[in-house]
Amino acid sequence: MSDADRNFARLVEESCERGPDRPALLAGNEVITYGELARRIDAFANALRGRGAGPGRVVAIWLPNCPAFVAAFFAALRLGATVAPLGALLRPREVRERLQVADPAVLVTTAPLADALGAGNVSVLVVDPSGSAVREARRELRVRRAPDDVAVLIFTSGTTGTAKAAELSHAGIEWNARAFIDAFSLGPDDVQLAAAPLSHVLGMTCIMNGTLV
Repeated sequence: MSDADRNFARLVEESCERGPDRPALLAGNEVITYGELARRIDAFANALRGRGAGPGRVVAIWLPNCPAFVAAFFAALRLGATVAPLGALLRPREVRERLQVADPAVLVTTAPLADALGAGNVSVLVVDPSGSAVREARRELRVRRAPDDVAVLIFTSGTTGTAKAAELSHAGIEWNARAFIDAFSLGPDDVQLAAAPLSHVLGMTCIMNGTLV
């Protein structure tokens, strides 16, 4: 892969290609292989593109830790969009405040959370947490990203004021993932428990990104 493409999604695509039959996610009683994860990412990318996701746009994800979060996250990056993960325990008022800042093309969430949020001016993609509802979709080509292109908007806690959206670049989240892998000597036989929220930089970087890379 050319150095000109630093889209972080490429690293997970490479993992899926290297070991399609290996387990990627353990969700309850379900074992999701890397090959199946790739198919779910394809489906999410297709659905998100149809709702306007792409370069220069934001995809907000308001989900608990679940396979749908993982698939939506990497599908959005593949399209060249910026991901804005939102904590599942946020109140609707807090989510609306963050959506106003992020101005997303689409919000990915569950039916109960969408009902709690109420009507708004953002397109909503309602999904099952398993992320398995849509299984067949054509593959969306990965959009090339520069190292300093924004990959993720992580919101601060807002303890001293309103929450701010911190910009994380593609090169930045790749560096963080690799640093964690090196620090803990992670290998392909290691398993991590996703206790920290994937919407938080710790859960995103160390658990989701580090494990899948």
